[in-house]
Amino acid sequence: NLKYFAIWELYRRGKLMSLRKEMQYLKKNFGKEKSIGMKFMYDPLLQLIGKKRDIYNKGYTLRERLKYAIENELSELLRYADRNSMSHSVEVRLPFLSHQLVEYTFSVPAELLYHHGRTKYILREATKQIVPKAVYSRTDKIGFAPPDAKWMKEKRFLNLTEESVLLLKANGLNPGNDIFRNYIAGRFMKVFNGV
Repeated sequence: NLKYFAIWELYRRGKLMSLRKEMQYLKKNFGKEKSIGMKFMYDPLLQLIGKKRDIYNKGYTLRERLKYAIENELSELLRYADRNSMSHSVEVRLPFLSHQLVEYTFSVPAELLYHHGRTKYILREATKQIVPKAVYSRTDKIGFAPPDAKWMKEKRFLNLTEESVLLLKANGLNPGNDIFRNYIAGRFMKVFNGV
């Protein structure tokens, strides 16, 4: 996650007071489970001997990680957005991908991208008087996630899953603990084996 790169960068730059504050903000805004641990303290030593942790395979600094995301990961997200918008006859506009804005973002200090435990800090501050407080203060990020967890709890899906489990057992297979995989395996057998 990009916020960790911003915090690790503070440590590498020797900004220990800012690091301490950002770690407190991280815990406050995202909870204990989002803690970054202390492995990052070894990063400068590892770099001295020419090694790095696997998490840095896509960039070492916040800027490098952002650059990697734009050059390698953005196209897949845009395909999802395009497919979802076309399937619902909705036109999607992406004003934050204006090349001037992206170039500007790369020119500002990292502290304006992540600050006081907030991602997109400069954008939040610029729109603080315009957007609702709930949007300004939001810490979760939601994409095009389908409500599959909800669907899998519905009676219809549970009945289909049970049917798949019985089908697997009837064919000498042991269903696992993953109900979705059991369902898919059962459906696969039904469709392709004519069971």
